[in-house]
Amino acid sequence: MVTNLLNGCTATESIFISQNINEPEADIAVANNLTCETTSIELDGSGSSTGADFEYLWTTTDGNILMGNNTLAPTINDAGTYILQVTNTTNNCISTAEITVNENMTTPIADAGAQGLLTCAITETTLNGSNSSTGNDIIYEWTTVNGNIISGANTISPTVGNTGTYELIVTNTTTGCTASAFVEVGSDGNIPNATASPDGILTCGETEITLNGNGSSAGNNFEYQWTTTNGNIISGDTTISPMVDQVGAYTLLVTNTDNGCSNEVTIFVEDDLAQPSALIDQTGNLTLDCVTSSLVIDGSASQPFGNLAYAWTTFDGNIISGANTPNPEIDDDGTYTLTITNLTNGCTATEAIVISQSLDVPQVNIAPPLVLTCDLEETILDASNSSVGNYTYLWTTTNGNIISGANTLTPTVNQNGSYQLVITDLSNNCENESTIVVLENTTPPIAEAGTADILNCQNVSVTLNGSGSSSGNNITYEWTTDGNIISNTIS
Repeated sequence: MVTNLLNGCTATESIFISQNINEPEADIAVANNLTCETTSIELDGSGSSTGADFEYLWTTTDGNILMGNNTLAPTINDAGTYILQVTNTTNNCISTAEITVNENMTTPIADAGAQGLLTCAITETTLNGSNSSTGNDIIYEWTTVNGNIISGANTISPTVGNTGTYELIVTNTTTGCTASAFVEVGSDGNIPNATASPDGILTCGETEITLNGNGSSAGNNFEYQWTTTNGNIISGDTTISPMVDQVGAYTLLVTNTDNGCSNEVTIFVEDDLAQPSALIDQTGNLTLDCVTSSLVIDGSASQPFGNLAYAWTTFDGNIISGANTPNPEIDDDGTYTLTITNLTNGCTATEAIVISQSLDVPQVNIAPPLVLTCDLEETILDASNSSVGNYTYLWTTTNGNIISGANTLTPTVNQNGSYQLVITDLSNNCENESTIVVLENTTPPIAEAGTADILNCQNVSVTLNGSGSSSGNNITYEWTTDGNIISNTIS
């Protein structure tokens, strides 16, 4: 009814009002959990009322709607409670539903273990990820950009063979969550020093030498080993300074027992065994004689020149002087041995020389000479039984007179006196002499004719008396006259 207040007129009309208070359906399907792998999901409100008369509105106070909050399938990316409001635009009736979205983003434990260490002896090592999460839904992956995984890259304990940084990624296959850890594999690959040299060379005087490895690494953690293929180690092959006695190549191996690293060096041992040459001059006079009572032996041609030591020895001769010089003086026959030593290498050489001696004197035999008389005014001295051959003869006298043959064994002399014969052996200059005295008997006998007597008629002969003259078996008498000698006797 409508009343006009000015005139009080009214009018009425009736209408039928119906009621529509049916609520729409708001339904949300069960949602999956958010995980590390599923970081966003679509909520499913498709069980709600649908149609052109319905509007949808998703809201949350503790989650996060990425998009589609006015649709039945909004995308969300956070855990929380989500409310779906469905509005029937025809009757403005509203229904709501809510769902709680959970998340499972628990990170697994990734523990790559302690640092690894590679050495020369340990060329590979096993990494230990055993403190990481375990289970059927846990997987492992080891990676490296500068190392080397030999095996087990998808196990908890891989084997690696190089230094570097290794990453362990632990993944929960249920949630997709991962965790990673890094471990370093270092190295102790310090190579020891190996330095060596020989202390000299092998010589005749130095038949053993020490090899010197003192420049090599030293300490309780180092071992030494010397080897050779063509030399000879007498002792100390596991020390830093072995003894050797043969030329060849010697190798020193130095090992660090802490890390197994080793180093080696090879040296060469040489020798100087050059023998000197002992040379004795074997020419010239090598015989002692009556004039040459000593000789100088000459070993100066021995080689090498200038660096030699000389030693002369003899067991049956005699060295006067210079036994340690190239030219000793000796005075006896015998064998003389020269030993020379090369002062550079101690090598020696010997040479011998035999010195003979000839001191035999010639024989001097002079026969007794005749006595010079008034009849024998000269005589020949006879030394023919003396030595003959390579000899010289010399007769001399100080009080006699040699007529001829003074250089023969039979000189002629004509005067009493002492005569000396010197015989010289030209082969050894030895002399011998002998002296003989030539006597003279030229004393005249006594000739006494006695007293004179007279011949007359009564004494027609007389006997002369020479009895006063010399007498004897070696006296002869001869009377001469210009008269007449009846008989010729002493009387």
